[in-house]
Amino acid sequence: MAGIFVSYRRDDSRDVAGRLVDRLRQVYSEDQLFLDIDGIPAGTNFESVLDERLKACDVLLAVIGPQWLSVQDAGGARRIDLPDDYVRREIAAALDRDDVRVVPLLVSGAAMPRAAELPEDLRRLATRQSFQLRYERFNADANDLIAQISKVVAPGGKRRLGRVTLALGALAACLVAAAAIYFYALLQQKPSNPVLLEQAIKLCTDASAATARLASTSDRAVWLTARERFWELYNGPLYTIETAEKKHSPDGTSPLEAAMVRFGRQLKELGDKPELPLTALAQGSLDVARACKDTVERM
Repeated sequence: MAGIFVSYRRDDSRDVAGRLVDRLRQVYSEDQLFLDIDGIPAGTNFESVLDERLKACDVLLAVIGPQWLSVQDAGGARRIDLPDDYVRREIAAALDRDDVRVVPLLVSGAAMPRAAELPEDLRRLATRQSFQLRYERFNADANDLIAQISKVVAPGGKRRLGRVTLALGALAACLVAAAAIYFYALLQQKPSNPVLLEQAIKLCTDASAATARLASTSDRAVWLTARERFWELYNGPLYTIETAEKKHSPDGTSPLEAAMVRFGRQLKELGDKPELPLTALAQGSLDVARACKDTVERM
């Protein structure tokens, strides 16, 4: 099975790597992910397991923090310069394979290392397009990262349909119903701009319902209607709500706009005639619903 190998330095980015793997586990099955602290059974040969998993992976995420390049051993030598450094060996082995996508993942404000700063067998890393995983936008960045690597490694946990699809459909229905009740309760609180809030409730409920249907229905006619409604909201009336949300946001951003953009990007990538149901959109649908809830709270 295709897999994802997460390479990192414990002294540099242990916490971020662990958080990233927890997020990946929401989409990928356990046997598709490898993080050394979790993936090596007690008593097994460390090198053998690493080599085995590297051969099975199709994506290697090289987590690079501020100290990734400069961490030293007890003698004061940079670890990256040592031939037996595991991080160096992991990335070099992946770079030697044309069928592995190596992604330099910059975390905690780290800069991309220059080729001249790297040992010779890692200099090709400097030619790979990097990706920033920012602390303050971790969820949004992680979702974008998953959307990109899912083109290479399909989420294994999304392949079983049947009961899973029925459960997702039920979840979508409950989500929309709960959102409608919640939004109605908010409306009774006599907001400063009831007209805007009422509009936000209607449009956000529509957006939640449309994305939930796109992620769960197997009926093509229903799916096409939901897709049409999604793009109507995306290109039209939601803009007013997103603009108002930015005014109330401390950083001048709209999480709803970001969630809709990510969902729209995924929807475009799946094409006009995808195989239904599109369970790959489940997380995006939930992200839109949560963003809708937060948006209404800010009105």
